[in-house]
Amino acid sequence: MAELEGSDKKVILSAEAYKTIILYSTRYANSSIPKEQWREIYGILIGTSDENSVIIDRAEPMTYGESTDVELGPEHYGFISEIQDKLDSEGNNRYMVGWFHSHPGLGLFYSYVDIINQISFQAPNPDFVGLVFDHTFLLDKKKNPNHPGFDIYRLNDPQMNPDDSNFENNYHKVDFEIIGLNEFFFANILTELSAYAASGLPLQTAYNEDPSHAPRITTTEKQTAEIMEEAKEIMTGISQVKETDLISIPTSKQQTEPKIQQLEQLKYEGKLAFLSGDSITGTEKYDTVISSLEELGDEYSEKLLDVLQDVSELCYENNHDTLTIKYCNLLKDIGEKYGNLFYMANADLFIGNIILRKGDKQKGMETLQNAAILFEKAQDYAGVGQINHQIGHSYLEYRDFESVCRFYLEAIKAYNQAIHKFHPQRKSYWALPSTLQRTIGELKEQISRLVEEVQSSEARDYIKNSLTQI
Repeated sequence: MAELEGSDKKVILSAEAYKTIILYSTRYANSSIPKEQWREIYGILIGTSDENSVIIDRAEPMTYGESTDVELGPEHYGFISEIQDKLDSEGNNRYMVGWFHSHPGLGLFYSYVDIINQISFQAPNPDFVGLVFDHTFLLDKKKNPNHPGFDIYRLNDPQMNPDDSNFENNYHKVDFEIIGLNEFFFANILTELSAYAASGLPLQTAYNEDPSHAPRITTTEKQTAEIMEEAKEIMTGISQVKETDLISIPTSKQQTEPKIQQLEQLKYEGKLAFLSGDSITGTEKYDTVISSLEELGDEYSEKLLDVLQDVSELCYENNHDTLTIKYCNLLKDIGEKYGNLFYMANADLFIGNIILRKGDKQKGMETLQNAAILFEKAQDYAGVGQINHQIGHSYLEYRDFESVCRFYLEAIKAYNQAIHKFHPQRKSYWALPSTLQRTIGELKEQISRLVEEVQSSEARDYIKNSLTQI
């Protein structure tokens, strides 16, 4: 690999962007997925730059690839255009400063295809960087001690001819620092991954899952201690990458970082309380986090929405209906304030299911259908499919086989869209492409069987024709 040439601007990466990269990478490559099925993920890094540094505020997952290199094509650049439109509408002077992708289990380097992709970004913007993440580097502390799991690169010469004999060495590492790290940052990530993924449960309640019948996730004092020790070990190992003089960091960021670290700790303690069955302590911790984030203002709106989504889901899974509705209403109000349709849709999803659980079928269905509309506007097609799947299943109780088949058809269409494009804020493991493909197969089999029970010959023909066209 070529050595660092010239004087590159260093990169300052926020802990929140780092967290997004870790969680989305492990969604497509983790210990519960066979290695041969691991997939790369791709995304865009958002931030700003000045004469000293490139500052990355957040990461926007864009799409997933195969187990080997995938050259960015027209569909990917279409997603990039959508991200740019979103940034333009936000009007907060943030723009695309880099891209990221994962090399699960393959190591940290730029392949020939990666260099080709980097040219298209860096040629018009010399500061543009590329981050490569491999989760095995972060977790294997013996083989890769003191490593955050990623490196950042730029090209030596973005104009170099691909036929040049030195083309595959046409890149170098860029110095970087991470701000906002602490052991509770890693503890929250480890808790989320170990408590849900390792147990086989999705990160969100899956299709028609009755939370009262699902196995309760608990963490013993020993497990909690182990999580904290591992988090501290990771933090100690990579502590050198968080040291910075903060020359390029806005003053407000410097002032709020200690506060954010405290809130990470409270969120961690709140989640552990819920997982241990102590919802009272859990809501107290989350309430403190929520009120503090509200005081910090618009800059932390995404974190506030994420925390509200988290506590809404925890209350829902623990059958605390009143608390769920309270947090969902707040989630919807704040989502509406910041124009975030995804969180608004999730609020309606939880509320609709609670209404159904209480026996009001009509109102519950209306609320779920409104959630589906919001999911579709947010382009979260997995959410659209989930709701159509759930509604279709509910009609089985009334032996309304035509409605079952029609909603299942809509679910299949949405799942097919979700396979090609996932929403960056969706963390559900059931929304993995491989899982959705299996679900689509199962739905097709059910439709093929149930369509014979449909009374109307015209409806039967329509359903069969639609099924063959999917």
